Amino acid sequence: MNENLFKLVKKEPLTVCFDAILPNDLCWFRGHFKKQPLLPGVIQLLWAQKLATQYLFTKEHSLIGVPTVKFMKPLIPSDKIRLCLTLQCLNDKKTVKFEYLRQDGDSFTLSSSGKLNYKDQDCE
Repeated sequence: MNENLFKLVKKEPLTVCFDAILPNDLCWFRGHFKKQPLLPGVIQLLWAQKLATQYLFTKEHSLIGVPTVKFMKPLIPSDKIRLCLTLQCLNDKKTVKFEYLRQDGDSFTLSSSGKLNYKDQDCE
């Protein structure tokens, strides 16, 4: 993961948000696709999972599923984006809701969203 890509802009006990500018030379754009590079959905899931693990959990958790994911608008080179992650505890699992937002002027437009489920024995 590109450690210097994301800048933490909001940190609360159950929510974190990061801003980033997707560089034109980001390796994930190569070959996906030639005429109009797009950030692959699997990379969006990877970034959400890694940042959730780093910022929302205090111990190791096992990812057990991605029950929902929706890609509405592609993320392309030079896009200014915001990734927001929110932790929820439901039954015996922790769920991280994620949203990728693309900055359009002074506002943000939802590009993709979903949920990551983690097994947790001590869900509070």
